[in-house]
Amino acid sequence: MKKRFLLTTNLYNNPYRLLCSLMALLILSCSSDDDNNDQQKLIVGEFEILSIVETSSGEITPFPSDCDDVPSIVFNNGSTGILTAFDSFTECVFVEDNITYIINGNTLTLIVDSLAVTAEITTLNETTLIFETRLIEDIEFGDNDIGDETWTLRRL
Repeated sequence: MKKRFLLTTNLYNNPYRLLCSLMALLILSCSSDDDNNDQQKLIVGEFEILSIVETSSGEITPFPSDCDDVPSIVFNNGSTGILTAFDSFTECVFVEDNITYIINGNTLTLIVDSLAVTAEITTLNETTLIFETRLIEDIEFGDNDIGDETWTLRRL
């Protein structure tokens, strides 16, 4: 017990060791917060949805090509945003939903109308956002398929 006490008192009696210990502690404790802050800063903005691909089949969700607008997601500061998507995949009718989002490391949680979807961010930079999400079921359309989707978005 006395050896442990002597080691800790020697550490704090030497100002150089104390300074190095404090700096190491600060560097190690702040790295994940910095990563979250970087992700939070990078995601803010408007992104056009380029494609949604079902991973297992490679099936691409079709978007009408003759529309003036494009489906998009706007990520605002403060973890809120707007999802603009097609009401129907055969017409140029858009609906807007308010969203809330949470970023924790590479995990992105999107909350739309109290439905939470969790995704893994695979790419997030100044121009591109790509995330993979796990679908469980779509009750509205009677689709009980389970599968993964990869969303590719480009910053506008």
